[in-house]
Amino acid sequence: MNASLRPTLLLLAGVSVLLTSTPPAHAQSSPAPASVEPLSNTPPVNARATVEDRVGDKSARFYALATGTWLVRNDFYDSPGYGLDAGYYFNERWGAELRLLRLHSSLSQAGKTVLQQSGLAPDLRAPDVWLSAGVRSSVGYAKILLWDRFVTRFDPQLVAHAGVLFAEERIAPSIAVGPGVLVHLKWDLQVKFDLLLTANFERRQRGITPAFGVLPTLSFGWSLPRGGQP
Repeated sequence: MNASLRPTLLLLAGVSVLLTSTPPAHAQSSPAPASVEPLSNTPPVNARATVEDRVGDKSARFYALATGTWLVRNDFYDSPGYGLDAGYYFNERWGAELRLLRLHSSLSQAGKTVLQQSGLAPDLRAPDVWLSAGVRSSVGYAKILLWDRFVTRFDPQLVAHAGVLFAEERIAPSIAVGPGVLVHLKWDLQVKFDLLLTANFERRQRGITPAFGVLPTLSFGWSLPRGGQP
């Protein structure tokens, strides 16, 4: 072999040995991925969605609220009044209630006009006292943000009452049904608004005749703590 080629061949052989002994960068083993442990507190897919833990619970609690109202009927009387609602919730959905309303009825302007022009007074008697018992059903629980500042929590409710309406010397069986809203405040205070459709069955000169109307009520009061605890 030519002596002048020997150093070149030795250099090429050394370079080839170095290339074959060094592993490529991409062949390096990557670390094993960390094992993922299942989360034991992850709720099931079919779990019931909730807004938040209930604020102002009602279950097994008595309540008493002062009430203002105005009985509006298809008669000739204006019948504002006030009274008391008192009741007890068996659970978060169902409650029983007693209602006593004192009505201060007077002839409306239409009734006065009829009396002046014809000399005839309405056949219906002026309502005096409403006494009834009923049930309340909370169909949900929700909260809203008012004026970007106040968070209000409330229960939409359905209300049904049955009782009697005392109208002077007459006693009229009565029913009232409709929606309501129960608003929860601090310190177990409550605000309640009902808008009930009413029917009073009063015996008049031509027999028992129904008188239909609307009974809006606005109440404010307190829910008694359970067992002396708030």
